[in-house]
Amino acid sequence: MKKNLTLCFFYCAVTLFYTQSSYSLGVHIGGGVNIYSNKYDTDENHFKFNSPISGNIGVKLLKYMDEKNAFLLELNHSRKTIEFNYDLNEKEIPYKLKDNIGQKYSTISMHVGYRRTLPSFKLQKFFEVSVGADYNLNVIVSTRGNGEGTDVEFSEPILYTNFYNTNLDEKSYTLSANLGFGVNFGSRNQYEFGAIFNIPFQKIQEKTSHYQYEWEYQDKIFIHRLDYLGEIYYPNMKLTYYIF
Repeated sequence: MKKNLTLCFFYCAVTLFYTQSSYSLGVHIGGGVNIYSNKYDTDENHFKFNSPISGNIGVKLLKYMDEKNAFLLELNHSRKTIEFNYDLNEKEIPYKLKDNIGQKYSTISMHVGYRRTLPSFKLQKFFEVSVGADYNLNVIVSTRGNGEGTDVEFSEPILYTNFYNTNLDEKSYTLSANLGFGVNFGSRNQYEFGAIFNIPFQKIQEKTSHYQYEWEYQDKIFIHRLDYLGEIYYPNMKLTYYIF
């Protein structure tokens, strides 16, 4: 069995060596902006979604049909992030509080598609489109912030309670598409710089997450709640090096 596997590997390696002119294998590193779209209405007086930057790495295999057309297969790992700010922002409460909450997903994606190359003596241009599947795992939830009193003195204690459910360890499977364009350069066009827009077809969360702040001061209760369930759009840029 071991001998057969060795022969099979040797055969594949030799075949690929003699036909690799029709293939290109590249590794890439990049970064993108996480744009979150919430299904629910957001209390913008107290909550505001951000667009944080996160990185990605991956590999890409191109199978050329001719000089201009190629099929592509891409495997990518990215850290997609939902991030928002909370601001107490209540004039009747003599206290200021601002929190930053982040919910991060480890996303592994596989896409297949088509690339069109525009040959040039200077910079070789391309555009591509692909569709695929994503596996998302909610791996990190973080909270940071600070609070301070105002110039107004407290007339009585301020009572504060915080409830939240971010569904940590939640898994989801989604479909998405990539639209991209860029340029190749180098002595054999081995370097590539591209802009890719990742468009989700489904929500990254399986269940609704929520954050709730409850304040009590001078016999008044203030409740600030955010429910969020949505998808992440991920425009990103990648630098790729093609091994062959």
